[in-house]
Amino acid sequence: MERSGKKLVQDHEPLISFSGDITQPLGSDYMTVRIGTTPCTVCVEAEFIIVDAYNSYNGIIGRPTLNRMRTFIAGHMMLIKFPTPHGTGQVRGSQSVAKDCQKRVIRQTRNRQEILAVHATVNLTDKVVDARDGETSKRKSKQKATPYEAKTPTNPESSLKSITPFPNHPERKIKVGATLSPTVKRDLTSFLGDNMEVFAWSYEDMPGISPDIIMHELHIKPSAHPIKQKRRSFDDEKSTAIRQEVDKLKSMKFVREVQYPEWISNCVMVRKANGKWRMCVDYKNVNKACPKDSFPLSRIDQLIDATAGHEFLSMMDAYSGYNQIHMNPADQEATTFVTDKGMHSYNVMPFGLKNAGATYVRCVTQMFDQHIGRKIEVYVDNMLAKSIKAEDHVTNLRTIFNVLKKYKI
Repeated sequence: MERSGKKLVQDHEPLISFSGDITQPLGSDYMTVRIGTTPCTVCVEAEFIIVDAYNSYNGIIGRPTLNRMRTFIAGHMMLIKFPTPHGTGQVRGSQSVAKDCQKRVIRQTRNRQEILAVHATVNLTDKVVDARDGETSKRKSKQKATPYEAKTPTNPESSLKSITPFPNHPERKIKVGATLSPTVKRDLTSFLGDNMEVFAWSYEDMPGISPDIIMHELHIKPSAHPIKQKRRSFDDEKSTAIRQEVDKLKSMKFVREVQYPEWISNCVMVRKANGKWRMCVDYKNVNKACPKDSFPLSRIDQLIDATAGHEFLSMMDAYSGYNQIHMNPADQEATTFVTDKGMHSYNVMPFGLKNAGATYVRCVTQMFDQHIGRKIEVYVDNMLAKSIKAEDHVTNLRTIFNVLKKYKI
């Protein structure tokens, strides 16, 4: 690195570490950073914030500078590669040198009480504005004064209000924004009341997607050998929960009893947050015999960015979305699970299968192909209707609900 002769810039705010320590920088300066070995070198101009502190590093290069150098970092190999006009350059790290530098810093700072240099305008005993909080921290009463105080987490539920758009079913409620104007709230309530068939409050309200549109197929490799897991034993509490779950699945025709299956899997009981039990199936052997479906899943950060600038958002969650897709009849017996009530296989796509998520994402992507990115964003079984203008939201919802009615999802 090369220092320029310019005077240090003194307009930087104090630096705050993860532990809450505050250090006032001496200033900042632009330096020329050159890495590599001649002739394969790359050179960029970068701004450095200068701090008077003991450290095992002379300088730390951030991601913006590394991105400008177009570096490829392999941390496990302690190697950095980057393109240059003369070929690919590289820089290798040394674990022994890094440890030696760290030991020197520890020896230099031992028995030394470091006093943090803080700008004169910042008084640690007063209120300090934390740019990450967005507001002035308040001092707790009858406690030792601290520079920062954890913010009280916001409660999204406080900004919602329950409405009853279905006069014949007052127990069925939908949550809307508590700050909606009376006109928007009235139009939205009227629209939702006219589309009750889109919503589901129980499995009986869920017609399911037609097999003519999509079915889940396992594509088990021909070379795979069927595996029959030995039935596991459960205590009385778990056994009761399993029997109740199997009875519920049979009443909804999600499962059927089978005989002489080639694949048999065991149940796994998982405790829910409310203290009840959730029955899962251990499909690890079946999943190993199936190829991976690499249908891409949407990037959550891009979906969040896509909602920026929209006045209205409506969030919807598909009711037991996976179970709305039917299994291919030829693959149903491979989903067989064993309990003390016998052996049952799924007629619908169960949770736990290797490519169940890819099948569901493919399904909703095809359904909303003309509207994704414009009126709706989809992430697995979560749907987000969006409108740039509030007056267009009911119209956009009507378009989305027509798709849901068409495919019975």
